[in-house]
Amino acid sequence: IFTGFNATIFAFGQTGAGKTYSMEGEIGSVHRGIVPRTVEKIFEDIAEADEKFEFVLKVSSIEIYLEKMRDLLMPGNEKMKIREAKHGVYIEGVTEMYVRDAGEVMEVMTMGSNNRTVSGTNMNAVSSRSHGVFMLKLEQKDTETGSTKNSKLMM
Repeated sequence: IFTGFNATIFAFGQTGAGKTYSMEGEIGSVHRGIVPRTVEKIFEDIAEADEKFEFVLKVSSIEIYLEKMRDLLMPGNEKMKIREAKHGVYIEGVTEMYVRDAGEVMEVMTMGSNNRTVSGTNMNAVSSRSHGVFMLKLEQKDTETGSTKNSKLMM
């Protein structure tokens, strides 16, 4: 995403196969999942970047449940719509939170996870019953040239 391209990390599988655990894991532990590890790497890369670059990161969290989008950072937000513009596909009206470090991202991710729809199935007593999407937007600016790159990571 540092080169200005959008990316997606996607988990697919049967109910109870461990998709949510693979993506989230146990946040804050050695058993953390793909999303926390990816976020940590992004902040490591920012820390190692040339000082001429400025970075702004925003995160959002939604779920798709019964074919409807739910804003997990602002439950009750009914104003979201999927849109397409010259800069790509985006969700109009979704809550975006600015984050400064991996710890803040994990706090937002935990808040979103706690708002997911959960119900038991024959395969899994605590199935998430929805498709969760955690979105990270990265804006970077070269302060010497003024050029900018914007990218999104969907997980």
